[in-house]
Amino acid sequence: METLAKRIINRIVLWSNHEYAEEDIEVFYYGAECMLNSLSVDFVLLLWGILTHTLLPTLCWLFVFSIYRHHAGGIHASTNERCILISSLLGISNYIALQYNDFFTSNYIIILTISSLICLAFAPIESTKKKLTKKEQWKEKSIALGIILIAVIFKSFLPEELFISVVYSLLVANVLVIFSVIKQH
Repeated sequence: METLAKRIINRIVLWSNHEYAEEDIEVFYYGAECMLNSLSVDFVLLLWGILTHTLLPTLCWLFVFSIYRHHAGGIHASTNERCILISSLLGISNYIALQYNDFFTSNYIIILTISSLICLAFAPIESTKKKLTKKEQWKEKSIALGIILIAVIFKSFLPEELFISVVYSLLVANVLVIFSVIKQH
């Protein structure tokens, strides 16, 4: 992915006829690499959803997982390839969670309460890329908690399989938060 990202950015920079600082180009490389990773996972999960006839629940899982993880943080894979593989497998595991709908529908309050406690205690996980001020940390934590609260409200509106995907995505994302805390200590 790194090589492909560099090729794409080098071509765009060449076409732009603009001089960029080396630091800017490094940021472009990083952004392109992140985008390619995300698009790879999105493609795998889109294909999985189509093949298993669970496109909407899979997209629901991906949407909630991505937004919550953006605000709460969590452990990261050591390489791009591992990131793509693990993220794809986590999204695919939503298919298995859908098979246990009774468990999730009867335990969603417990799962979301534990998710809230994890969020309150640990989110957002500090990134090595950017340090957050106390105000920014509180904002990210508040948004993550808001997502969990919205999930509770969605119980009344979403079809069961979409609600399970929401609950499961929060569960998975919070497991990654816990793994990050364990790794840091």
